[in-house]
Amino acid sequence: MLCAIRRALLPLVLLSSPLLHAAGNIQVLEGVLGKMPIVVELHLESERVEGRYFYRKHLLDLPLEGTVTAGGMQLQEGYERFGEPLPQLALTPTEEGGWKGQWRSPQGRVFAVQLAPVRLEALPAGADAFWVDLYQRQPYEFIRLLASGERQTLRESEFMGRRLQWRRDEVSGIELFELLDGYSPAQLERINLQLRERFWQEVMAFHQCQLGGSGMGSEFDQHATPHLFSAKAVSLSLFTSYFCGGAHPDFGDVPLTIEVDSGNELTLEEVLWIGDGKPFRYDYRDDSAAPERNDTDFSNYSRYRREQLAPWLVEQLTRLYPEQMQPVATDDDCDYSDTEIWKYPSWYLSDQGLHLGPSFARVARACEYPEWSVLPYEVIRQQPGRVKL
Repeated sequence: MLCAIRRALLPLVLLSSPLLHAAGNIQVLEGVLGKMPIVVELHLESERVEGRYFYRKHLLDLPLEGTVTAGGMQLQEGYERFGEPLPQLALTPTEEGGWKGQWRSPQGRVFAVQLAPVRLEALPAGADAFWVDLYQRQPYEFIRLLASGERQTLRESEFMGRRLQWRRDEVSGIELFELLDGYSPAQLERINLQLRERFWQEVMAFHQCQLGGSGMGSEFDQHATPHLFSAKAVSLSLFTSYFCGGAHPDFGDVPLTIEVDSGNELTLEEVLWIGDGKPFRYDYRDDSAAPERNDTDFSNYSRYRREQLAPWLVEQLTRLYPEQMQPVATDDDCDYSDTEIWKYPSWYLSDQGLHLGPSFARVARACEYPEWSVLPYEVIRQQPGRVKL
């Protein structure tokens, strides 16, 4: 979802005429609670209302839920926990399509609330597709990320002879780099466009997690690690430890590998292909993208992963790492010989080769991300995908 919002937002010096944002039963509004500017998103379903709002000063979500009444709506802020009283909002509609009323704390403090439909200026020509989509479909997030772009710090580092500029979002703590050199200007623009989009997606993920953990606390601690800058690919890890409500905290690595020439994110099949015929592309995280980004369907993808890729990976890793891949007899040990855990591995590239992270059930999550599970490039070259590494 980049310092005076950099080129990710493009200079979002917003131009043209205002645009009213409201989609179906979703209302996005802005106004004040007391003297504090706020932005509100409400989802109205029959007699029920759910939503969230943030103070422009803090940018952190506060959940809302309640009911529609004959004269307006009654909302509470936050989720009930141990019977604790919560702030209440009583709102009535205005002739301008907004809401007005009062916010009342459990201690009896009262502040006036005044809300009007959000009006966004038109985007400038040439805005990144990510921002255009956000502007059109998620104006609430658009407003927040626009404000987040003004609250960032920068630092530089070097890796593999390239200069990196790291950008840190001060609200979420999310940090990711862009490349300053090492590639042609056109390549840098395409690579950095992908990196900027991922940066903002992670900032949005932080806020979604923070909202989900409301009432119980939340955690979202992420570390980005560059692994490879080559003539063909840029590869990095994004490892996150998180608790977003629910029974347990969790963790996971969702790496990103970018093709240098196209600037597109690569799938595993595009760098390693065990199947027959032409390598297909399938992004399992975005099945809705088919056929725009996927040239096969999930059934073919799943069958290939189950019947061809996973058994081949076990065979190769057993040959390369026989001791680590030795089958185990008890449920307390990490059984890396099980083909099920290799169907949907996480992966990234380094100067050593293709690093693979198996996927275990929750009770065995400590077995994930072994340091040794690397396929050397000499193996990858024998089974190339579309991108020859």
